[in-house]
Amino acid sequence: MLSAALAAPRILLHSTGPHVKEDGSVETIQEIIEKKQRDLATHKIIYWYNKDSRPDCLHRLIKQPTYILMFDGGRPPKGGGDSNLAEAFNESSMRDGGIWRPLPRGMKVTGRMNRGAAAIVITEFEDCRGEKIDLAQFTSKGTNDRLTVWLTDRSVPQGGNRKKDLVAVGLVTHPYSVWLK
Repeated sequence: MLSAALAAPRILLHSTGPHVKEDGSVETIQEIIEKKQRDLATHKIIYWYNKDSRPDCLHRLIKQPTYILMFDGGRPPKGGGDSNLAEAFNESSMRDGGIWRPLPRGMKVTGRMNRGAAAIVITEFEDCRGEKIDLAQFTSKGTNDRLTVWLTDRSVPQGGNRKKDLVAVGLVTHPYSVWLK
């Protein structure tokens, strides 16, 4: 899947890393990958929390299945966090529209469940740890047409070494992103 993603005309880049679980402990990349693989095996879908994937923005930008490259850009969190479990999702572009449905039984999606909480919808997923990617080949300015959306601009290195460790590759499919609560 990585080869197909790198050859695709449009991709998403997403920085990920260890994060605080709802009990305050740290969830490692290894644990996150294993949890998402179980979600896909059991539920045939992954909801990957990302505060920058709000449906009111992403639904306008993505109109067809799109690959997402997840690279290691996260630092271990300091101290506790305010992460908690999502209980429901909504596919509507507008948070107050549509129907809220419960997440599949046993699926744990953690993050800050505030009014802007959202998740990327993934139906294919591959562990890519050990691979590297040079972010210099992608741009958010449209100069090389390789990237249409940066979900986390602030984690892209500026100048210097732009090689990053890959974590995973996924296929983002309809509805592309959902609201969480």
